[in-house]
Amino acid sequence: MGKKNANWKKVDNYKNPMLIIYSCESAYEEEPTGRFSSFAKKVSIQHPNLTVVGFDGYVDYGQKGMSRISEHLHTGDGNGKIVIYKNGAIIYKGLFKNF
Repeated sequence: MGKKNANWKKVDNYKNPMLIIYSCESAYEEEPTGRFSSFAKKVSIQHPNLTVVGFDGYVDYGQKGMSRISEHLHTGDGNGKIVIYKNGAIIYKGLFKNF
């Protein structure tokens, strides 16, 4: 990402940096095998000082931005999860609607 944005090269030097990945399945991991690591986890491993927020589910957008995260595509069930990583480890995982 540093090739696209010069500021990104400095992210490890910032105080309490955070990256929120507003993308469907950005924190999805194949459990319990762990064979597949999410994009959010991979970024947090590469930048241990960075707090990375991703979503395990499908991001629904409304007129005011994100309206909910759904576990299943096109259902609007609102049961998707928010996952927060630090140094490759999950420090929070829970239903987005309860966050």
